[in-house]
Amino acid sequence: MRRRFACLSVIPLAGFLLSGSPPILGPKYTIVEIGTLGGSDSNALAIIENAQVVGSAFNAQGFRRAYLWEEGAMIDLGVIPGTTTSEAWGINNLGVVAVNSSPTGFGKVFLWENDVKTEITTPLGSKSIFDIKGAGQIVGQYGNTMGESHACLWEPDGTFIDLGTLGGTYSIAWEINENAVVPGSSFSPLGERAFHWAGGTMTDIGTLGGTHSEGYCINDSGHIVGRAQPEGTKNYNAFLWQSGQMTNVGALGDSAAGAVASRLTTTESRWASEAGPVFGTTRITGWWTY
Repeated sequence: MRRRFACLSVIPLAGFLLSGSPPILGPKYTIVEIGTLGGSDSNALAIIENAQVVGSAFNAQGFRRAYLWEEGAMIDLGVIPGTTTSEAWGINNLGVVAVNSSPTGFGKVFLWENDVKTEITTPLGSKSIFDIKGAGQIVGQYGNTMGESHACLWEPDGTFIDLGTLGGTYSIAWEINENAVVPGSSFSPLGERAFHWAGGTMTDIGTLGGTHSEGYCINDSGHIVGRAQPEGTKNYNAFLWQSGQMTNVGALGDSAAGAVASRLTTTESRWASEAGPVFGTTRITGWWTY
């Protein structure tokens, strides 16, 4: 049987760099396999500064379960009663984990902290959460009463905010920074577009010349990374958006599937780029390279 395992690694040389940026120099790191919950597969979806990792893994009974990995041990975070599947997408620096739970991994959501589960409920339809920040703000997506799927934000006091769309019926929020700025993507009359949401306003941040873009991650300086189509192609290149400008980070080689920048470090003064290194994936002749 083919087995896939989540791993923990910090390998700067494998990341995307903006053209002209200095090479990243520093110590070499070791890839650490963090295992499963007794099954055949696991993934890692988020990490915080003290090396706590969250994601999902199959257990011995064949169910996918959210986990927290710390100090060499993988903890099963469980599910909401009545569901069988869960997946952890985010963790803040207080150790609070954002988890999706349902028969398919979406539909109900809860926060896990010190072995206590707190379900996030609304009078609305199915929902999913993808990130949580230190202040307790959570972003994700929910289904409204009109059958549309919208990006949303939960405030620590329980306030629920529909982030809206760019004129379509669909939007999704993937991350939030400490300044409550949210990246994501939304249907619009021009196609699916990456957006920047702040202070109640959703802004289309454009494309690389094509019709499609998606924003995934943001740092506390407000720089956004994701993927977008260059003009004249249906493939994708990774991008970095800062100061109102989207820059093509590119792909490695002739990539049929394109590339995506999937994680952005916080500002580091030692690099020429204000955004710091950009990390991501690209597909070359059938293989994903990180």
